[in-house]
Amino acid sequence: MLNYDFPETKREFATVNDYSCAAGLAAEILSISTDKNKALAVYAFAGMSYMQQELAHHFCEKAKSLGHNDIFITDDIEELFSSKNTERISGIYVSHASYLEVCRKAEKAWQGSEMPKIVVSDLYDECVPYLENGTVTAVIYQEPEQQAFLTAVSLYELISERKRPDDILRINPLVIMRSNYKKYL
Repeated sequence: MLNYDFPETKREFATVNDYSCAAGLAAEILSISTDKNKALAVYAFAGMSYMQQELAHHFCEKAKSLGHNDIFITDDIEELFSSKNTERISGIYVSHASYLEVCRKAEKAWQGSEMPKIVVSDLYDECVPYLENGTVTAVIYQEPEQQAFLTAVSLYELISERKRPDDILRINPLVIMRSNYKKYL
């Protein structure tokens, strides 16, 4: 039932994050905390799934509406950290949960100079040091437990009570920062 990455597949319903909201939150955080004359980067998961495409699209749309015109999307970590890009980037949105390598490379690439603001997706114990030292500015938390709970309840109601849920059940993401991360671990 939780089939958010394949929108055209046969299913009863799907539980998804609100892509526009998640990407919009990331764009707003980076917009207020970065230099609009420098670039923003979206580091997407290789292969650009439907979800990655939606997140990148909505991020770019929102960031442009907030005055950022230099935005690029890449799924190549070497391109992200090339010398030409490290000089021009003021913010990075990692639109998938595999962000630890980005954090490690960012710390090395900008060692001794002002690091770009980094907004990532999902919260793990391994993220805590990066939140605490300021490498990660914010986490767009997609509430996986809430996704699973809503899916299970909806499936139960469909089977036992024949109560049909909406085709798409959306979960609004939360913003996690250094000040509130302990509440969500």
